Amino acid sequence: QGTGGGDDAIMGFELEEEGELLETTVGYLATTPEGRSAEFTVEAAGEVLYNSGPLESKGGAAKIRVPLKGHKRIMLRISSE
Repeated sequence: QGTGGGDDAIMGFELEEEGELLETTVGYLATTPEGRSAEFTVEAAGEVLYNSGPLESKGGAAKIRVPLKGHKRIMLRISSE
């Protein structure tokens, strides 16, 4: 489940093993009010591995696949507008 708010959020994750691929869902729940916008970024070792660009609340959620290039520590950054 997501962060549930309209504020920015940063979440760090340490994987038990070096991963090859992150498969997850980003975006809004169907119950989110319209008119919200956010950008989802996956980072590792200071490098941006994925950036969604602006996503609108009316657009729902999307499944993504992000190559991790052997990183064990990743960060998900959500920037709201």
